[in-house]
This record gives sequence, C-alpha cells and structure tokens, in this order.
Amino acid sequence: MKKFVAFVLVVLLSLPVLFTGKVSAGLVSPTDFQAYGYGKDMKLQWKYSGAVDKNLKIEVFEYDYTSLKWKSLGTTPYQPDIVIPDVSYGRHIYKVRAELNGQYSDFSNTDTGFILKAPGGKPIVSLNKFTPPSFKGEEAVTIKWPAVKDVFTTHIGVYRKKPNGSYKLLEMVDKSKTSYKDADVQPNTEYIYTIVNMRKDGKKMPDFSVSAVQSGSTLTYPAPVKNFTAKGNGSKVILKWDRQKYCDGIKVYKQISTLKWTLVRNLSNAVVQFTLLNQSPGKYTYQVVAYNASGNAPNSVAKTAFVLKTIHISSVKAVAPDEAHIYFTALDSNATGIDTFYSKDGKTFNSIGIITLKSDTKYVKVQGMKPDTKVYFKIAATRGENESAQSNAVSVTTPKESTAPEAPSDLKATLTEEKNVLLTWKDNANNEAGFKVYRKESSETNFEMIADLPTDTSETKYIDKAVSPGKTYIYRVVAYNSVGSANSNDITITTPSNAVQKTVIKLQPDNEVMTVNGVQQEIDSGRGTKPVIIPKWGRTVVPIRAIVEALGGTIEWDGVARKVTIHFNGTTIELWIDNPKARVNGTVKWIDPNNHDVKPIIVNSRTMLPLRFVAESLGCKVEWDATSRTITLTYPAS
Repeated sequence: MKKFVAFVLVVLLSLPVLFTGKVSAGLVSPTDFQAYGYGKDMKLQWKYSGAVDKNLKIEVFEYDYTSLKWKSLGTTPYQPDIVIPDVSYGRHIYKVRAELNGQYSDFSNTDTGFILKAPGGKPIVSLNKFTPPSFKGEEAVTIKWPAVKDVFTTHIGVYRKKPNGSYKLLEMVDKSKTSYKDADVQPNTEYIYTIVNMRKDGKKMPDFSVSAVQSGSTLTYPAPVKNFTAKGNGSKVILKWDRQKYCDGIKVYKQISTLKWTLVRNLSNAVVQFTLLNQSPGKYTYQVVAYNASGNAPNSVAKTAFVLKTIHISSVKAVAPDEAHIYFTALDSNATGIDTFYSKDGKTFNSIGIITLKSDTKYVKVQGMKPDTKVYFKIAATRGENESAQSNAVSVTTPKESTAPEAPSDLKATLTEEKNVLLTWKDNANNEAGFKVYRKESSETNFEMIADLPTDTSETKYIDKAVSPGKTYIYRVVAYNSVGSANSNDITITTPSNAVQKTVIKLQPDNEVMTVNGVQQEIDSGRGTKPVIIPKWGRTVVPIRAIVEALGGTIEWDGVARKVTIHFNGTTIELWIDNPKARVNGTVKWIDPNNHDVKPIIVNSRTMLPLRFVAESLGCKVEWDATSRTITLTYPAS
C-alpha cells in the first residue's frame, strides 16, 4: 500500500479561531485543493503557482458544524501537502490560503474528506474449485468479506502482496459486493490479501479506511499435469504422466457422457502410470488431475484412448516368390491402420510396419520375402498410438520359382435384369495378385481396363454397369502377379437397343442379407450387421458401403475426423459421425430437415448412415413396403 510522509501541522492557536486577516491582491491563491481520509488521518494537498518565499506559509481552515463557521487550524511553512493526525470519524470540509508577512491570499476551493470505518472482519480467501467435467477453470483465488455497513463508504479496495513484497491495489469494487475473484495468480505461490473501505468521488483522490489485514495463508495448488498420454493396448488402457511438484496425489477421471465424468481412482503422487484392464472395444476419454490441500489443479488435459477390436486373418496367399497377401475380417471402425508382424518360427513375431487404411483396403501386402520359404504372420489394428491385440497366426510358403499365374478360363457374359453385363470366370491360379477386367467396343482396336480386382477366392465375377444400350462389347479378364499375367478367353455381348440399365437393391430392417438385381449378398460381409430403424427418429440407418459399391460408387473412411466420403457418378457426399448436417457437392444440407436429431452413428463398432438421405442424394428412388417391411432402392430414379 502506498506510503505517505506525514507533515504535522504547526498549530499556532490552541483553539480554533475565526478567520481574520487582510487579503493581498498580489499573493497567489493555492489551487486544485483536495482533502481525503487515509486511515485515521486526513491528507490535504494543493498546488501553488506563485513564488515560494522562505516566509511563505499555508493556513488551514476546517468548517465547524457546531458553530456553522470556518475556523483556522493554524499555519505551516509552505509545503504541497500535510497530514492531520487522529481525525474523528465522519465528514470534514477544508480549505487553505497562503500567508506571507501578514498578508493573505484568497482561499482555495473547498473539499470534503471522510474518515471511514475499517471493514468489519478479515477477508476469507479460498481457491476456485476445479471439478469435472470441464477442468477448464481459470487459475483464481476468491476473496470474501462481510457486507459493508459504513454509510460514507462507496467502494471496497482489494489489495494483494507476496510475503516479502508491498501491497498492490487489484481493483476497487462497489460496496454492495462481498467477494472478488483474483485471476492474476500463479500455482505454487503464496499470496496475502487485505481489503479497505474507500470513498470515491469523481476524479479526486479516494478516501481510505484502515485495512483489515489477512494474516498470510499459503495459497498453493499444483500446476496442471504435464505430458499426459492415454492409449489402448489390446484390451488395456494405459495412462502415463510426469510426476508433479507440490502435489499430494492424482485423481483419474473417465468421461461417461458429454457432460458427465466419474472418478476412477485416487492415486498417490508417486504413481506416474495407471493401467485399466479388460476394457471392451470403444473410445475412452480420461483426465488426470493433480491436487493438494488447497484443491485441484486447473486446466487439466483430456486424452482419448481407443481399445480396438482384434482383427481375424481369414487367409494368406503367396502371390509371388517374394510377396504375400494377408486377408482379414472384423476390422474395428475406429482403426486407421494395420500393423503387420512377421516370424520365421511362428513363436517370435516382430513388427515390419504399419499401413494406412483406405476405403478399399481388403488385404495387407507383404514384400521382400525369399522363395520357397515358410513364414508366419499376425496383424493388429492401429489408431495413432493405440493398437489392438495381435490376430491369429497364419503361415504361407512362398513359391520355389518365379512364375506367372495361370490364365482364367470359361469367361462368360450375361445381361442382368437391369440390362447390365455380368461377367463370370474360373480361377485356375493360386498365386495371382488380382484380376484386371478389360473392355472394348467392337469397333475399337485396343482394350481399356475398367476394373482392378484384388484376388479373393470367392470373387470371380464382375458387373459392368457403365454400358450403353445397343452397343456390342468385347471383354477379357487377366490374372496377374509381380512376375507376369495371363489372359482369359474373349467374350462378346450386345446390349438391347431400348434398354435402360437400372440397379435395384432390396433390403429389410433386421435382415443381414440384401438383393442386388435379384442376387443375394451380405450387407456387411462376415459381420452380420443389419439395417436398424431408430425408433425415436423413425428413420433407418445402414452400413452403407455395400450399397454404394453395388451402385458402382466408392466410399472412404477418415478415422481421425470420423468422416465418411461417398463418390458416385459426379456426386460427392461428406458425412460426419454425430453431425446432423452433411455436404453434397460442397453444399451443406440437413440430413433430415424435419428432424435435426437424425445423424450418422456408430453401432457395434460399425458406421451406420441414414439410408434415405444417402440414397436420394445419389439419385436413387426410395420406396417402403410396410407389409413386407422392404426398402427398395432404384437407380436411376426415373
């Protein structure tokens, strides 16, 4: 608090006297006179623009409320301010004039000062509480005090200092206030607070009461936890952090809904790692909070871990002496990559790298092996630092010699009900990397590749939906690997001149099988996922990949952004999990304008999209038969 040097007034008369003296026109009057209380003392100050003679004096007058007259308190050798000690409580009015050799100036302006009562009681100091769910509270100390009853007080001055420092005014608050939040504080620091009754009147100096000093309490709280990480490892979630100073312990919180958290464990400060066992596949968000006797640390960090479902390897195929393809099922929808593990003896497995998943990833390609060698593989789903448990182990023996695959045979072409061209063939090789489908019109010389299909023992067919009426097409299928390729027979087919190719897809809620142009297939191969009607929406959501691919489109999944992107026939649809809005060719649209709760969701680790919005955005006609509970999609709609 600011210190003032007190100049004691020289009292010439033992009792106040009435004003006497002759005014000199040549003697300058004091200006900008102010009077204000400072504890039990009255501070008077003024400005003087005249010459300061060694005999110049200042005479002080106070208004006497008893006699209703001004009375002189005496004179003092010239100085710019004085302190009158031990003034009684209440309002006091003063003015001053200059005196030189028995001559007097005019009076200065008058001003009123107030001696105020001290605050009633000491301030109570406490830390702001930082509790779930946000942990985003600011570092702050709250100072509270009893209500002010002094009638002359207009404001409360809140002061603060460190143990070896000086008091600093933080703020003047209205006298109606009984608390103040000090947000300009740092963790692990001791602060001492006091409050002062004040009277503020315009631009003049305020009056100050005697302070109510808070005996220094140590107000410390630990800094936010640093370097906190959370990751899934198999069925475990592992949390790590740095050890904290000024900390009694660590609280571990888990988010159970958007605005709700639960305390998982209270740990000692010696613990810097905590493992949660036997966690089901899913997304888990945690916060760890340092605390001590003063309270929780503010601004604690939140981290999300993913427990990823174990992948199952369905088969492995050596497609060349130095290359194998690992086929898998049951991929977790939260996975963004696959880690591959290699072993020569089937016992010790080492990681050989992580691939990033794409929308069409159906197998893992492993290269660099030796011919005629038996090797073992495992794989695991990944997402950043999160990784699932390793899959089942599979083995494969690479071919002894480098050979091209045997050619496919018995290539046939037939028209579907929708007048598309269905190709089927026989697979005669066991070392192909995939099949390439070629097409040309009868009038053309060169074939053009229209599809590149990864090898799969169950997939020896392809539907060409990009055909036009009244055209003659010639097809061939080529098996290939890193060594070479071999062509099937050529097959020729002519589309009807009046045909309009349509794709008709039929599916039912709670049925894992759909029909595409009359041919049955699983909606979510190997997973048994079914369309679901969400009762509170009255809308159907489905795993959309099989439907988009049946129409001839492609679909991409961005696990980080939790975003699905669909491309088909010049249309691009972007949808985000739990977002009721989507983008169609860059334009933002409500998924359901009449129900803003409808949105993409994840059910049993599978991404489910609102069927009608996606289908109609792609140009399909959507029909519902309530009797048979059948949804029919027809493309094109007309």
